[in-house]
Amino acid sequence: MDMEKEQKEGTYRTYTPYQMSVIMERMHAINTGAEVIDYGDGEKLYPVEAHILSSIAEHPGTFVTELAREWNRTKGTISQILKKLESKNLVYRKYESRDKRKASLYVSEEGMRLHQAHVAYDTKSYERFFDELTKYYSRAQIWQTFEVLEKWIELEKEWTSVW
Repeated sequence: MDMEKEQKEGTYRTYTPYQMSVIMERMHAINTGAEVIDYGDGEKLYPVEAHILSSIAEHPGTFVTELAREWNRTKGTISQILKKLESKNLVYRKYESRDKRKASLYVSEEGMRLHQAHVAYDTKSYERFFDELTKYYSRAQIWQTFEVLEKWIELEKEWTSVW
């Protein structure tokens, strides 16, 4: 049965939990690519580095622990990414107290420029991808997919803290 007919009839392919896990792992692998990207300003970063930078730009004063929770990474992994971003003068730490283990994170002016370039790059890229998807799915289906994925992420965070 082709996709159009399935959509009209309201029937869709079903997936086993294992098949869903494979799809999610493949999506994760694609989105944490091993290639650096020039987001348009000459600076090259891995996608995860660019997204961590953008997360800090969008939530100034955040902490390593919060980033680790949000991005499902260890604090050590986030710290390594931050060291790289700091060495490029894109991010800096501000110690709010005498406790040198707890620092708020901020982006520099250069970091903010790269964040804006990253947002523009991803916006253009995903607009093209979205347009391609609309050849196969309605806009409502695509938005619903992202709504489901957001809830999936939220539940995954809750469940991993319980397990």
